[in-house]
Amino acid sequence: MNNKLDNLTSTINNLPGMSRRSSQKLATSLIENNRLENIDSLKQMVDQLSNLYICERTNVISSDSISKQSMKNHPTTFIVNTNNDYSSISDTLENVSFFVLGLSTFSKGNINIVDSKIQQLIKFISTSAVKEVVFALTPNMESELLIKSIISTILLENNEITFSRIGVGIPFGGSVSNLDEKTLEQAVSRREKL
Repeated sequence: MNNKLDNLTSTINNLPGMSRRSSQKLATSLIENNRLENIDSLKQMVDQLSNLYICERTNVISSDSISKQSMKNHPTTFIVNTNNDYSSISDTLENVSFFVLGLSTFSKGNINIVDSKIQQLIKFISTSAVKEVVFALTPNMESELLIKSIISTILLENNEITFSRIGVGIPFGGSVSNLDEKTLEQAVSRREKL
């Protein structure tokens, strides 16, 4: 393969989620299909990326190193795992703050990374007016252990904070016959009165 094409492929391959094969396809497509227009698009992407930061307080992607959202003293803070989770849920809620744990499957096994994220969360809570922490994490055993660890650590610092989680169970329009045992068990145990 051409050395310049190899270099472009390698550069694209450094992007998160890009396999070597996908990078090759994208590099070839950029070259074959009106590359000057594509170069302008890539420059625009680079410009936009250079104006985005991970908030030092909450790990939320922001146009500032400390997001405006993190400076508001909302009584409720939602804890999510990724900025994709944040994007999905933030538009549906008002007057709440968010904290992004940003733990990948790999980092969840590294106790030092998990501890540093929990300490960052505690610092955020202690410098904010948080009264309730809502966990909006993927329901699995790792999340359950993480939630228990976070709650016990926060309670050592502040026992006036309440904790809750978003609903877990049968999705709207879902079929009971297609549910796994754990989801069905949670849906039944967390049923609500009508």
